[in-house]
Amino acid sequence: PELHNTLHRLLAASLGGGGSGGGGVGWAGAAVRPRPLSFATLGGSYCVATAEAEQASVDEGGALLSLVQSLAELHAQLPSFAELFAPHAALLGAPGGAARLPPALHAAHEAARALVELRIGRAIAGRRPLRLQRRAPVPIKLLNPVFEDDFQPGRDADPDRERAQLQLLKRKAKKEHKGAARELRKDGAFLAGEREREKRQRDDYLEARGKRAVQIMQEQEHAWKQQKKVKRDAAKEL
Repeated sequence: PELHNTLHRLLAASLGGGGSGGGGVGWAGAAVRPRPLSFATLGGSYCVATAEAEQASVDEGGALLSLVQSLAELHAQLPSFAELFAPHAALLGAPGGAARLPPALHAAHEAARALVELRIGRAIAGRRPLRLQRRAPVPIKLLNPVFEDDFQPGRDADPDRERAQLQLLKRKAKKEHKGAARELRKDGAFLAGEREREKRQRDDYLEARGKRAVQIMQEQEHAWKQQKKVKRDAAKEL
């Protein structure tokens, strides 16, 4: 992204597309031709319209357009190519943009514009809508049922009779084991109920005996108090 942001700012400054350069680069001569860019000449003072300054500007413009074409070829396979190069295409295809360039760069400008627009068109045309499942659904396997004319529910269909007899004996033993366990559970429940009933009877008997003993003691105490009262009354009369 940073590379494309910088490229967009340079294009805007060179083509007058609204960059912060304030009017872009001025082109005066028409005889100069772009040369390979020399980084040794970058950063020089071009305050006056000299031949060296004009040649350096042409070289910079040629390198910029060449960079656009190289990036378009390099990033052609990106899914976001159309969105990435749309700002560059807008600057390259802006009306009057090529007029700010010298005649030597018109061909390079047209080639860059055509290449970017071609790549954007191919990228958009090559897109396919998203699908939830690209693979065709697998049909459910259908099996024809097998019917036996002489089917007997209680008979084992195993052709090995010894093994079938062994399986039958195992099933019988398992059934007997389950029946015995069921009977044992019933017997256990019955015995538990009998023990609970006997315990309840014993508790009732002990409670009744305790109440009877308390009643007898209360009657004896009452009789003793009556005798004591009679003796006390008789002593008063004497």
